Amino acid sequence: MIKNAMWILKQSSKTAVFLLYELGWYYFLNMNWKPALEIFKKIATFAFPKKFFNNQIIEAQKELNSYKVDFTLDPSKCHEDLTAPEEDKLCILPHVPQLAIKIAACYFRLGENDLGYKWLLSAPIIHKKYSNFKSKPEEDFAKLSQKYVTRKSKHMLVYEIFYFMRYMPKLPDQTLRLILEDVGNYKQSLGLTPTELKSYLQKGPKNEGLLVDYFSAVLIETVNNSLLGDTDITVNIYEEVKPYLGIVPEDYIYMIPHIEYWVGRSLVAEEKEKDARIVLKNALKRKKAEFNIANKIKKVMADVE
Repeated sequence: MIKNAMWILKQSSKTAVFLLYELGWYYFLNMNWKPALEIFKKIATFAFPKKFFNNQIIEAQKELNSYKVDFTLDPSKCHEDLTAPEEDKLCILPHVPQLAIKIAACYFRLGENDLGYKWLLSAPIIHKKYSNFKSKPEEDFAKLSQKYVTRKSKHMLVYEIFYFMRYMPKLPDQTLRLILEDVGNYKQSLGLTPTELKSYLQKGPKNEGLLVDYFSAVLIETVNNSLLGDTDITVNIYEEVKPYLGIVPEDYIYMIPHIEYWVGRSLVAEEKEKDARIVLKNALKRKKAEFNIANKIKKVMADVE
């Protein structure tokens, strides 16, 4: 249907950018990375001015210099044949840092890491210099991009995008289960057994990257199991990880209120209102983290008072 609409609108709209964006989302949510990428890149040429594309690699390299990482961008692997239209033909789009992070996610899934890093590094640059509507969500996604620059694995990036852009509840059950299977396998591959986590608790994390990815996986597991109605699984996962929430690195505590929110909802569904209030009160303590969810937490708390 959306393809037919695009064909019709070609005659009446110079770009049909917003409808094209929805088609890109369709492919992205179905994890069809190549067509999603091509559409998002086309939209980017109507969202950013020529000076952005002319300076993108140089500015990305400059941005990279502010991180403590053990890699550099290879300009020979970062070239894209993208050309912006004249200034008067640019579209005023909201959420442009989110567009950049989705392009990055597609490239990482396709194994083109240099291009992925280029667009990941571009997201905070876009937020500072080329954003049309500065907002807290844009700022949060720019910060998420910065965090993922230093995370060695990008496996969880797509799923965090799904969740923090609020699309996870809109996915069919079959897709939620496929994501759960992939995330579960990935979490297992990290090798963080209960014994290893206990050693982290006593001596501090030996590998912060593994710990961050572990809790990123826990976040998606709690969300998807809750959405599927498997609230007992959500609660059991939380009981396993609860002792270790305090060792999550400061830059990544944004995940914890969301984990606790979904656990709180699951406890309510399990008719354990007292336990739900305790978990939700803990979630409210982290007010300064990205992707603030305090209003939703308070709403659930009000329902169980």
